[in-house]
Amino acid sequence: MNFLPKLWNYIKKLGLIVALIVTVIGGGWVANNYDISKSPKTFARQLIVEGDNALNIGRYVDAQRILRLN
Repeated sequence: MNFLPKLWNYIKKLGLIVALIVTVIGGGWVANNYDISKSPKTFARQLIVEGDNALNIGRYVDAQRILRLN
């Protein structure tokens, strides 16, 4: 029965290593999915503002052309 304490210590070390790996992978996944840099680029923002301005002054055909999704 002398092997049980050694086995228990080995299981604790292995569990700690697995928990650390899961934490690192989970943190990377969260950082990848919620990255701020995935927001629309400057050119896309400019088109949205231009289309919104065209809508505000009543130029609906121009706004439709600007905001059209291809």
